[in-house]
Amino acid sequence: MEPKEIEAVKAWVARGVISKRATINRKLTSYMLKHIAERDMGVYISNESLIQALKELDFRLNKITRSPNYYFNITMNYPRVQH
Repeated sequence: MEPKEIEAVKAWVARGVISKRATINRKLTSYMLKHIAERDMGVYISNESLIQALKELDFRLNKITRSPNYYFNITMNYPRVQH
């Protein structure tokens, strides 16, 4: 987990690409979201950094059983992303 990556994810979220919703979104995992962020920002982001950034931004999370990945209470506001 790199502080630069965490700050990059926070800046990406601040652009309004994702926002909070009332319920956990089980269609989009942290690993999927990490790849979306990487493509959009053009930089490498670890799954752990993405998870930490969303925790720090007070998104709710739900650990996926037998997986390092999480679901979050997010909705995508990005027209190029299909989920």
